[in-house]
Order: sequence, then structure tokens, then C-alpha cells
Amino acid sequence: MKQRLRYVRLALVTAPLLFYGCDFNNILDTDIEGVVSSPTLAIPLGYGDLSIVDFLNDEDSASIKIYQGGPDDDVLYLSYEQTLKTQTIRELLTLPDKQISRGLNLPATVIPGGGRVTLPTQTLTFDLAFDPEKFDEILFTQGTFRVRAQTNPIIPNLQFQATINFPGFTRTGQALTQNIQSGITTPTTSIAGYKGVFNNNLFSSTIDITLIGGSGATTIPPGTRFDVTLEFSSLDFDYVLGFFGQQSANLPEETLTIGAFENAFNDIDVSLASPRISFVVINEYGIPITVFFDALEARNSTGSLDLEIDPNSPIAASVPEIRGDSAFTAVMVTNANELLSFAPTEFYYRVRAVINEGQTDGNNFCENDSELSVRMSVEIPFIGHASNIVISDTLDLDLSDLESSEIDEALIKVNAINELPLDATLQLYLLDDNDVVIDSLLDSSNGANTLIVGAETDLNGNPTRPGEFDDGIKISDKKINKLFEAKKIIIASRMQTADNPKDVKFRASDKLSIKLGLQAKLKLNVDL
Repeated sequence: MKQRLRYVRLALVTAPLLFYGCDFNNILDTDIEGVVSSPTLAIPLGYGDLSIVDFLNDEDSASIKIYQGGPDDDVLYLSYEQTLKTQTIRELLTLPDKQISRGLNLPATVIPGGGRVTLPTQTLTFDLAFDPEKFDEILFTQGTFRVRAQTNPIIPNLQFQATINFPGFTRTGQALTQNIQSGITTPTTSIAGYKGVFNNNLFSSTIDITLIGGSGATTIPPGTRFDVTLEFSSLDFDYVLGFFGQQSANLPEETLTIGAFENAFNDIDVSLASPRISFVVINEYGIPITVFFDALEARNSTGSLDLEIDPNSPIAASVPEIRGDSAFTAVMVTNANELLSFAPTEFYYRVRAVINEGQTDGNNFCENDSELSVRMSVEIPFIGHASNIVISDTLDLDLSDLESSEIDEALIKVNAINELPLDATLQLYLLDDNDVVIDSLLDSSNGANTLIVGAETDLNGNPTRPGEFDDGIKISDKKINKLFEAKKIIIASRMQTADNPKDVKFRASDKLSIKLGLQAKLKLNVDL
């Protein structure tokens, strides 16, 4: 709560002249510390500004925002927002370890002892066989690769040397090449930083083989094959392109806590005209995603109420066109007024997503850090009508330079300018030096129901001309004594919109400004 505190110590000054008919308002607007008039004395007690935000607690005050521009310029609103981010869809696109074997037929021949036969360059096509994904391009961030080869059947005394090129795997423009020699285990190779280009998981290699005979003639019988096995392990990616098939992912359930209804709006009869509740589905995947809200409800201590949304669930999320972009899909809650009348303390939602629903082909992309986010926003403009709003401000008080026994009778002078579109009744509470309330100044006989009318409003609910109050309220001797005992005074105002209320706007710059003063008639035996 913002407090504006001012107080004035009374300093009595003797004077040869006695003045009557003191102008109290002029005195309140001066910096004079003390004014003496006999038999009338006017003492400024202080002033306070009461704003509509003063009835919110600190937690909800942190959620206050102000509209900038437009028809609701300067109108206050509460804003709550929470974003559910998930890597669940990314986790669907895992690259399991693979072992792939392919072979080619060797020509039936006899190799003389120590002779060599170099075969024509041949092509082998491998299939990563991911399912349901059909990848076209992968930029690897980690993983190992190893090639093994042997004749089938194994022929004693036959040696070979082979060079295998994988033109679809490149790093800094260089293709991946592996050299194999019979009897020697091929080491593993890191493929981090390699880009693999595929055609629906298929990729090709070229192989050059040289067969080497033993000490005597070596016969290669018909049907002999040369088998090549590729081993991939611990693969991960920076991005993948292709078609990822139809798959489902369950997102974690989430709850958004709304404190205003449990705290600020408790015991207040409030009707807000245009609350806005919405969801935004934020898709960083280049994948058609269908979002299902399996549960979407407002909750309070009495039960729950379903949210009605447009478009209805399931929702086709927009898809970004290029990697690195995000696509946004707006979802509006159509029964926001009913929900906020229900006064929820939290919103609960559970979401699942299906990618490529009903699709058999397509061009998808996914980056390693892509996310699907569902952001919920609750925006509550202070436009409407309300009653039983209590706002207060605390002022320091010091009348130690004057004795209550010197006062014959006294008035509390109240000067108020009310820019709020709320009628206000006033009460003044006195506190001791322990901040304990010792009394109230106003009762049913001296103005407890004093009405400070609210600002006039135009047809759109915008405050136009402020309400004003300028009058004195007589206080009893008992109240005077309590006033002189007090160390602080609370200005408390109970507010409500006018009878037959229309929806009005509560703006950040509007306030109820109250100046307080003590106008006292001194006893004739005052020692000046």
C-alpha cells in the first residue's frame, strides 16, 4: 500500500491581535506550521490519497498493469500468466542405436597365389529403418559410427582391402570415408558435426574392393558375398528434416493459481464487465500438431467449472514455416464472465498433442531445443461495478504542543476531491504509539455516514468531473481527548458504485484525495 504521510507540529505563537473567521482551506494549502487565532484555531492534520489499488495485497499488486492507449487508456487490470513448456514432442524423435547389414555378390574366380583382383566400384544402399519417422536430413551433435566387413562364406587365405565412401554424410564439405582391411578391426568414428542426407531413411555408399590371394591359388566359389555392416550408437541431433509420422505425446498437467479472488475480492461484491481469459499455443516445431485439452477447468473451494473455448478442442496448431521461428494459435475462453463470477482460485489444465494426425506424408522439421508451449493468460480489467471496497491510508499525528483542556469545542474539517467513480463513506480511526486502535472519530451522530460522492462518468464509464466534499464534522469532548492521545490517524473509506450501477472504469491516475484539519474554538482562559 502506498502511503503519503504529512504531519504538522503545532506551534503556538503569541500575537497582539486576535483574528476571527479563519480561512481553513487556505491554511491547508500553506506550509505554515502553526496558526493562532482566538478564540478559533485551525490546524492542518495531514492528507492522504486513496487509490483503487490500495485494497489489493502485495502479491496481487505485483500483477497490476495499466492499459496504454486505446479506449481503455490508463485503466488498471490484473494480469496473470503461466507458460507450460515441454520437450515431450522432441523426445518422440529419438535416434536408437542401429546395426545395418548389406552385401554384394563377388565374381566367381580363381586368384593366383599373391595375385590381386580390383573390382569395379559398386553401390550399396542402406536403410536406417526408423519407424514411423522417415528422415531426409539430420545434423548430428553426437554419435559413433563403425564399419565391419567380411566375405560370406569366409574363404581361407583370401585377404581384402576396401574403401567405402558415404557421400550423404559430410562435414565441412568432406564426405565420410572408411578404409577396411581384413584381419584388422575398424575403429569407431565420431559423426558429431556430420550432416546426413537421406531419402526416406535411405542412403547410399560407394565401395571399392581389392581381393588379394594367399600363398597359393585362392578360389572364390559362385554365390560368395561381401557383407558390410554399419554400426551407429549414441546418436543425437541438432535438427532433423523429413516426415515424422503420426505420434502422440502427453504434456504434464498444470495449475495456475489466482490469488485475487481469494484475497482482494474476498467479501467484496464485484462484477467485472470484460474479463479476458485466453490460451496461446506456441509451436516451434515444423510439424502439424493437434492439441487436445483433456481437462480445462476453473476451481475454488466449492468445486469446479469447465472453461468453454473457441476454437473448440481439439485445436490445430499453426506451424512455423522455417526453422527457428514460432507459430502462434490463439484460443479464447468464451465464458470468462461466468468463470470470474465463480471466483476461481486456480485454473487447471491437462493437454496432449498428436503430430501429423491423419497424415501419411509431409515435410516436417524439428530442432533439438524446439518446444511446444501452452501459455495461459488471465486479464481482469477494472471495468464494472462493486461495493464494500475498503481503502485506507495512515497518517502520523502530533498535537503535543496543545492541551485538549484548552479546547472548548472542535470540528474535524474534511476537504475531499473524489476522482474515483465510487461513492465513499468516511471513518477516521485513532491509533496509539503501539498502532492499536483506541477510538474512531465519527459515529452516527457526527457524520459516520458522511457521503463523498463519486466522480461523474460518461456513457462509456470514463470518470469525468470529480465529486467534492468540504465540511466540518463536530466531535465530542471525549473524542477530543482521544484525538490528543493518538499518535496516528487512519483514513478509511468504504466505497461502492452508485445505485443502479453501470459499468465504470477504474483508472490508475484517479484517486480520492482527503485533507484533514482540526478547527478548534479555544476556551477564554487559554494562556497564550
